[in-house]
Amino acid sequence: MLTIHLTILSLTVLVILFTDFNGFLWAIGKKEKLSKKLFTNLHKLVSLGLFGMILTGSIMAYGYGSEILLRNYVFSTKMLLVVLLVCNAFLIGKHMHLSFENKFSELTNKEKMSLLISGGASTIFWISIFILGKMLF
Repeated sequence: MLTIHLTILSLTVLVILFTDFNGFLWAIGKKEKLSKKLFTNLHKLVSLGLFGMILTGSIMAYGYGSEILLRNYVFSTKMLLVVLLVCNAFLIGKHMHLSFENKFSELTNKEKMSLLISGGASTIFWISIFILGKMLF
């Protein structure tokens, strides 16, 4: 199950890197707007990958002994970050349309900050979850 979990993680990270690179190009003005169809599908792929990792992670936790893991602060912290990551994914989904309809330079400061904070938080969550996962095994 760990192999499946890590394969899903690897594929999801590749999609995220592609998406974030294009978002960066949009933010610095190298891309005028992002493709609604492409980025909506990419967001769905990342969501599917996240769901797959939650599912495989739950199966592994159950097999390991969820009572033991729930007392483990590393596991509990990782699960909290997964919940925050899922919430942030909904926020990203809500704000994605801005990149389909506008140049980054046309956004209000509030819209820019919302996108940058959400993107930064996502990166921090993914990296932290990976590190905590490594600490568990």
